[in-house]
Amino acid sequence: MASPAYIRALEEIKIYDVAQYEVPLFLRQDHTFGCVDDLPLKHLAAQTEAKSFLDIIKDAPLDNVDFGLLEEHMLQNKYDDLPAPFAPKVPLHKSYKMQFAIMKSSMTHCVVLKQFIFPEKIPRPAFTRIPRVLLSTAPKAGTPQQKAPAAPVALAQVHPGMTTSAMFVAVPAPSFAVPMFFPPMHNYPGYPMLLQGPAPQARSGLDKQIQAQGFSPLGRPPFGRHHRFHKKSNSMGELEADGRTFTHGYSKGRLSIICEHRIHFQGIERYAVQFVDGELCSADGVGYVISCDLPCTKNIQKIFSVFANRAGRICIRMHEEVERCSQQVRPLEVGDWLEVTADLWSQTVSFAVWPKDGSEPSYATVSFQEAFRNCSGRLNGLPRKPCGYLAAVIKHPGVRVAFGS
Repeated sequence: MASPAYIRALEEIKIYDVAQYEVPLFLRQDHTFGCVDDLPLKHLAAQTEAKSFLDIIKDAPLDNVDFGLLEEHMLQNKYDDLPAPFAPKVPLHKSYKMQFAIMKSSMTHCVVLKQFIFPEKIPRPAFTRIPRVLLSTAPKAGTPQQKAPAAPVALAQVHPGMTTSAMFVAVPAPSFAVPMFFPPMHNYPGYPMLLQGPAPQARSGLDKQIQAQGFSPLGRPPFGRHHRFHKKSNSMGELEADGRTFTHGYSKGRLSIICEHRIHFQGIERYAVQFVDGELCSADGVGYVISCDLPCTKNIQKIFSVFANRAGRICIRMHEEVERCSQQVRPLEVGDWLEVTADLWSQTVSFAVWPKDGSEPSYATVSFQEAFRNCSGRLNGLPRKPCGYLAAVIKHPGVRVAFGS
């Protein structure tokens, strides 16, 4: 049975509040879970030797890290050569891999999740609590090309914490099986997660553009190939074969609602959406629809949603009624990336506009909990529990919208 400390820690991770919990977690050899405090200090038994070890560290400084040197050591698996205080205080004499997930907690510090993975079990005394490292994946001009790692490159990501920007780090992925106690990424993509496997390959024109731009800690939200538009979007325009880019057709001046291809019933879902081409109007926008019906109704006055419009104004639509929220983001321009995070646990939707010129992003978070509670039982078609999907509203023909996530 999992310890109370482990259960509390896992719940903290799920709601992003990792900065308030510092007890490291471990996976026992028998694949049960616990925290380090559960391990005996002496006479370590085989069944309590750790195979995978996750450490949660807060208040790691950002200003004393040599990004280039640290990235070089990580890509070449030279963990013992990491400069103090990032190197292990006690050398680990068994083979291991390391991975990171990092969340910026202030302008000067960050929260870091660090994982040791061992092909063989290793005793508890080998683990030491040390400050963790932040790596930049954006190459600087004049930086020599690093040797490709023997293992594939993985991407570790963390939710931006609603008020601060997310940090990303590319590290070598283990070449052996990794025992993970997190659920799959598609269930809870917003909270700290280590992604295994090779970096995505460019497949479409949009993906080539993304790959050429690279992953920047402050330049844009994380990208992937997780989301697609619903196949019935073809009735309102042209949907590309991969389902990730839609061009609006002629609709006699009416608004068209383009939604994603699946409903999410729990957890946190993160999106990256871009208006690629066309002339935006004030009614255009992107939001999260609370509904268990797909595709989305074409009658906008039958929708419960939280959305950001072209002007950056965030609103909650409750069928015919629209509530303007005090929070807002910067106006959305063609070429900007809009990051949308829907948290069905806390019943919030967050928006972040990442400008195409690389300037500072704009963030805002809105809770729909009270509105949902007040509308339950009153509005037809509203589910008993929050579930839903992303949708974009487009008016003019020729407007092209694409998923980057």
